[in-house]
Amino acid sequence: MLPPGSVYLQGMEKIDVKFVVAADKVLAELAHLGRAIAAEKYAGLLQTDLLEHYINNKFNERALTDSINNFSSQWLVAYAGDEAVGFACLSSKGKKPPAISAQRSIGITLYYMLQPYDKHPALLEKCLGVAAPNAAVWVAEYVNSPLLTLFEQYGFNKAGAAEYDDELPVPFVYMIKA
Repeated sequence: MLPPGSVYLQGMEKIDVKFVVAADKVLAELAHLGRAIAAEKYAGLLQTDLLEHYINNKFNERALTDSINNFSSQWLVAYAGDEAVGFACLSSKGKKPPAISAQRSIGITLYYMLQPYDKHPALLEKCLGVAAPNAAVWVAEYVNSPLLTLFEQYGFNKAGAAEYDDELPVPFVYMIKA
């Protein structure tokens, strides 16, 4: 029997997903992962200086601590054994797709998995479990992301261009699961 929050698929390594708090070890893991995954995810899409600026602003200790300690955010980290391999942040605040602006919804505002694990559903399944009490869950992902297929497999539908006010000058699309 697997512990709650873990998923093992045939041919795939077992992934445990845990809620986290702003402890030193967690901050170090998130900073390291955020840097590595953002570099993987946006390589070739952004100029090096823009990518470095994004990584330095988004994945520094203060920004991570502020986000983890925000009462409207929930942070999850995916582990393969003892190694952190991905993370997600869910939030009920901030800009959301116009199609669900009047509904109670939650956004997966960050969803990062290292490439060897990016097809593994454990983190997304945990996010959807957390989001279940809401009428809808949404994510903004860049338009050519390989993650779009995973989100579609879990019932997300494209809902137009995202008004993404982040530091990434890349076109994003909203995906909604209602």
